[in-house]
Amino acid sequence: MIQPEVPIHDSGKASPMTVAHRALIVEINGKLRDIVKLATCDYFTIGLLLHECRDQSNLISAVEHQGWVSSIVTELQYIDVLKQKIEHMIYFLQEIAEPSAASPESLSNDGLNCGKTCGLIFKLNYFQLKVAQADLVQSVEVIQSKLRVLRSHPVPGLGLDFMTDGIFPNFCRVSKTADEVTISLNYLSELYPVTSEARTLGIVHRLLKQYSMESEREVLRWYLGHVEGSTDYLRLDNLREEQIHLF
Repeated sequence: MIQPEVPIHDSGKASPMTVAHRALIVEINGKLRDIVKLATCDYFTIGLLLHECRDQSNLISAVEHQGWVSSIVTELQYIDVLKQKIEHMIYFLQEIAEPSAASPESLSNDGLNCGKTCGLIFKLNYFQLKVAQADLVQSVEVIQSKLRVLRSHPVPGLGLDFMTDGIFPNFCRVSKTADEVTISLNYLSELYPVTSEARTLGIVHRLLKQYSMESEREVLRWYLGHVEGSTDYLRLDNLREEQIHLF
């Protein structure tokens, strides 16, 4: 469960958007892209090896292993979900970092609500990333559990030697980078406080339109409710990075 680390109901005035703040947002987006790149590399590598393994199991009629390998390949599709969520985070942060007055939907055209809108984006992305991080941990654990099953039931002629060391070599870097981003997003959200009128901001409609996954909309609905005084917690799986024992 996640609780906000700063008072969401702070009615103080937002700090002016400085060059340093915009530079920090650009840095955040760079780290978010790094997360996608590193995680994709891990998932892609495992996917290639598993496809080879599945081809071998087809040749030797290892039916049981075909099923396990196929289920892992399906689980690897989570990387597409992670990519899409992070792309949505980057999209709105990019608008703040490089506003376009020519665009009617630009966050810079929110007038007096610009500061609140930025604050909402910062804090909402903070929670979206926290949820995505927890989902990644769960996905890695599921994949590793299934790989352990394959490795513990060897089939003659089925090459499983790769399932020894080096699985998810970028996981720790991904986790560390995500932690750094959440710290930066939380810092920025303190500078641009959001009030209980957040639901009336025009950005909310755009977010609902942009979010293509129910899990994203769920976080948005929870956040808006929390801003309005709800005491519900944002529930996450109990998995934590420390529970992942990499091969």
